[in-house]
Amino acid sequence: MGRDFYAILGVPRDADQSSIKKAYRQQAMRWHPDKNPDNQEEAQKMFHDISDAYQTLSDPEKRRLYDQFGEEAASNQGSSGGFSHFVDPNDLFRAFFGGNFMGDNGPGGGFGSFPQFGFTGFNFPFGQDFDDEQDFGFRRFDRRPTGPRSPPPIELSVSCTLEQLFTGCEKKLLVTRTVKGAQEQKEIVVKIPPGSKEGTKIVSTGTGDQNSNGPAGDVIFTIKERSNPIYKRQGDDLVTTEKISLKSALSGFVITRKDLDGTDINFPVNKIVRPGDSFSISDHGWIKSNGKRGDLVVKLEIDFPEELPDEVKEIIKELFPD
Repeated sequence: MGRDFYAILGVPRDADQSSIKKAYRQQAMRWHPDKNPDNQEEAQKMFHDISDAYQTLSDPEKRRLYDQFGEEAASNQGSSGGFSHFVDPNDLFRAFFGGNFMGDNGPGGGFGSFPQFGFTGFNFPFGQDFDDEQDFGFRRFDRRPTGPRSPPPIELSVSCTLEQLFTGCEKKLLVTRTVKGAQEQKEIVVKIPPGSKEGTKIVSTGTGDQNSNGPAGDVIFTIKERSNPIYKRQGDDLVTTEKISLKSALSGFVITRKDLDGTDINFPVNKIVRPGDSFSISDHGWIKSNGKRGDLVVKLEIDFPEELPDEVKEIIKELFPD
């Protein structure tokens, strides 16, 4: 079984983003290895778990996948082809609390042992603003980046059918990149988790462009959803249109569809329907965050005849008197 990220941060499953940020701040400070010199092994593990928990629960899409499928599904974005779901916990700590925390003997990533300090307000890249002169138990160093930097990421789109997004799939893509001045092509396997949506970003770390004196950059794939001839997604529901004859509208009919999971849908309608009517078929929509499925919404279009023989008109008049 995967890790319980909510329990690791000590927050309920319905915690909002503010509570998750606050919990990370408290737990990361509590379990930083340099704060626990007599309990290094446990502190190292907890520090990593806390970082992974925050990175998952602070991202709405990763949190949705985690809630629905567990840790493995949320981590699938980083499980093959050089992908990485989690950044280094020390990098997250630096970004969250600010500064290059440099030490020469700290087992938690080289932080060392630091006296307390205060610093003025700073807007951190993870969205956490701290008050002026707030004390975190670590001293502040120059925040300017040091050492060679990786090139900007290569940004590409990956096209998927609605069925592929529903079930999940793997895509092998050939990416053109520049490595130390020479252009080359690299095949990258992109794992699409089940239930992914348009606009989801999947990062392949260290597989992008590379300068001669620095680390390789990343490749960012953005999911693009192909149009489907039968279904359109609206939130957690799937919407389709059923065209029926006037005869069927008056006498009844059966809605038949092939579900995205491959099963057959047969939904009988035994009442008179009117133009603009619709039906909702439960548990045949998109995958919801709780693991259940939304509805299949069927909108009706009634095909009226352009003309009728006189004898048919007379029959209708008899059947439907004023």
